Amino acid sequence: MDNGPAYTAFLIKHFGIHPRRLSPLGGYSNQNTLVETDTGEYVARLSRHNRHLDSVRVEEHVLQSLEDGGYTKAPRLVQRFSTPLQMGHRFLHLFYKIPGQIPCRWWQHCSETKLEQVFSGLAELHRALSRILSIHDAGKGMYQWYRMPAAPPAALESTATGRYVIAQWEHFCESANKLQEAAARLFPWDKGHYQWIHGDVQLENVLFDQDQLTAFLDFEMVRWDACEKDVIFSAFRVCKEGPEDGLFRYDASRLQKAIAAYRNTGTHLHDGFFDRYDAFWKPFFCMDQALVYLHNAFDQVWVLEDNIGFMPCFNEVLHYYEW
Repeated sequence: MDNGPAYTAFLIKHFGIHPRRLSPLGGYSNQNTLVETDTGEYVARLSRHNRHLDSVRVEEHVLQSLEDGGYTKAPRLVQRFSTPLQMGHRFLHLFYKIPGQIPCRWWQHCSETKLEQVFSGLAELHRALSRILSIHDAGKGMYQWYRMPAAPPAALESTATGRYVIAQWEHFCESANKLQEAAARLFPWDKGHYQWIHGDVQLENVLFDQDQLTAFLDFEMVRWDACEKDVIFSAFRVCKEGPEDGLFRYDASRLQKAIAAYRNTGTHLHDGFFDRYDAFWKPFFCMDQALVYLHNAFDQVWVLEDNIGFMPCFNEVLHYYEW
């Protein structure tokens, strides 16, 4: 790998680990690297350049707390530092390697057996997360409004998708605000189950070993929010169909099975959230996903291109405004 000598020196200096081999593992925003040594294997993660310190501290707090509480299906930090480590102005973490493979790509569907394991496992993860105290004002009992990005940067002009976003920006913002007003009105947020949530459960963020769920990965989006929202959004991530541009598509039957697998564990959630999947949760989920793409595109971490899953979400939000 291109920065192998720098990685090696960094790992020796801060962790006392002497790599025998470094192999890139990919990643859309982060740079993940398999670190092989004579005594074991690790995964190093170099963060995207727009990762904020507060987000890093929250992730470290939650992961360490999960480990201290005996939860075994989350990444384990090799070492936690008082000040998060940075390598070239990007945060670097080293994790113990977890056995297993991702079951499929984010736009594909896993078996129903694995689907059930993911969502019964998510219920188990939520129970473990519920025992972790907040480290800030939790904001319980209220709808948490999304922060809309500023006006699109000129860098978006480089692609047709970016130019489309610029042309539709005012329309998108009006529609997103309408969606948020509806969300705040339609659901009993004051009765939701608030705690730490994962925030990005999808099929490239889970590991299976011999058909058994071994871990949930990538806790970068962990935050304090309603479990009900995390379950439903996770179901849409896992049940959406295809990366192609066009209408947003998902398998409604699988979505129902995913949510049922979670709720069959006996975990208490408020029934008032579990309806309007197609009429409201679909465009609301699409707004959430579109904003993830937009924040990263505005920070020039991602490029808005064809067939990356962005356009179906963006257009779903635009169409909501027309209702």
